[in-house]
Amino acid sequence: VQNFVSLYPEIDIILSAHSAAGQVSRMGNTVIIGSGSDGEYINKILLDDSGNAETQLIPVSIDIKQDETAMKYINAFKEFEKRRR
Repeated sequence: VQNFVSLYPEIDIILSAHSAAGQVSRMGNTVIIGSGSDGEYINKILLDDSGNAETQLIPVSIDIKQDETAMKYINAFKEFEKRRR
């Protein structure tokens, strides 16, 4: 990751995979955020204007209300995939 950050210092945030769930670290001006955990949790990321980041692991369950804005993109992608086949 250090190599990547040094090559692309203009990147503000990197969302990593297969790393410590919810972990937040910083390299220079780049914030690196660990992913959720094997589909058991989703990672809610809170960012502020000063470049700080917090994460909160939320257990995945059917009780989580779907985000209407995100669902528009997900449904559009599903329709695109149907037409592509």
